[in-house]
Amino acid sequence: LMIKYEVKEKKENESTAQIRLTEGQFEGVEFRYGTINPIEKDDGMQLSFEYEVLNPANHDQKELEANEDFQQVMGDLIVQILEEKIAEENKKDQ
Repeated sequence: LMIKYEVKEKKENESTAQIRLTEGQFEGVEFRYGTINPIEKDDGMQLSFEYEVLNPANHDQKELEANEDFQQVMGDLIVQILEEKIAEENKKDQ
């Protein structure tokens, strides 16, 4: 399941770009990722990540940050973005 999103232009003083979810349960929510770290678990790799919600859209900020579905979308999107970047790099190498 592909998560639909757009990346907003990064301002000079920002370390990471702002991302806006463009459909689904969390449509309109804007955030940026902070530190992302791979962690080895017994059953493989897992990502530990930080994020900052910049615009909760029509959600309550605290409820959104505690929402497990939202956490899952955030994690899935990191993987999706990484896979997209790897695919782009592989195309360049061919």
